[in-house]
Amino acid sequence: MALVRLTPSGALDTTFGGGSGRVALSFAAGATLTEAAGLALQSNGRIVVAGSYQAASGGKVFAVARLLGDGSPDASFALSGRVSIDFDGGMAGDSVAHAVALDAAGRIVVGGYASVAGSGDFAVARLLPDGQLDAAFSDDGRATYGFDLVAGGFESVRSLALNGDRIVL
Repeated sequence: MALVRLTPSGALDTTFGGGSGRVALSFAAGATLTEAAGLALQSNGRIVVAGSYQAASGGKVFAVARLLGDGSPDASFALSGRVSIDFDGGMAGDSVAHAVALDAAGRIVVGGYASVAGSGDFAVARLLPDGQLDAAFSDDGRATYGFDLVAGGFESVRSLALNGDRIVL
């Protein structure tokens, strides 16, 4: 994942990324094709970025990172500033995040798709402010929803919004 922060004039912000204005994040050993897809800014200046990476097992996995305002990983978020969320238990199915939002309680909601057994369904996960999956959401912090309008159909969350305590995908 790559992030760039710009000043109001469009120049690289040298207070970000150790003076370069750029930050590159990796997630796991052997991971490739890491990409950012959604970004949210917390009121305290922290940056939440969501996307996915190709795991060594072959499947893609949700990737969520939280950075401090200077671009360094936030160690209070899952100890490393990074969280991986897999929807199929490492069976090489794809879990790809496209959108992220923050709720009033500081929880992070991430949406995209999970492809398990050849079918792609809406996938959503909710994290607590410390980066742990929120067990109060669908028992384990993640859920999938299929429409199955056609056999082998594929559905994906491309954006999400929060309406009070409701999540709209």
